[in-house]
Amino acid sequence: MLSASDLVGEDGTTVPILILSPLGVRPGDQNRGIGIALTRAALDLADARSEPLVIVQGHPDYYPRFGFVRGRTIGVLPPEHLGAIDKAWMVRRRPRAFEAIRGRVVYSQPFIDLDD
Repeated sequence: MLSASDLVGEDGTTVPILILSPLGVRPGDQNRGIGIALTRAALDLADARSEPLVIVQGHPDYYPRFGFVRGRTIGVLPPEHLGAIDKAWMVRRRPRAFEAIRGRVVYSQPFIDLDD
C-alpha cells in the first residue's frame, strides 16, 4: 500500500516521500475495522522509515482520523497533471519529521499513466 515518490521544493531540492494507496473494503465487509487496520498497519510501516511525509488521494472524511490534513494547508502541492484537486489531496507528517518541508509531489510515470 506504500509507494516511493518525491517532493520537489521551490529551490529544486528533492525529498523522498511515500504515497499511501487509497483502499476499499467490499461493502459486505465494511464497518468491521478492516480498513482501519490496513491503514494503521501501512502507517506503522511508514513511521518506521525515514521518509518525512505520506501522501494520499482519498476521502476527506476518512483519512483525517489517521493524522492526514489537506496538503495545500501545509504547502504540499499535488503533481501538476492532477490539476486543482484539493479536498482529496492529503498529507501526514511522520512523527518528529521536519515541519518546514514544502513543495510539489512528483509522481513516477506509472502513476501518471494511471491518471490519464
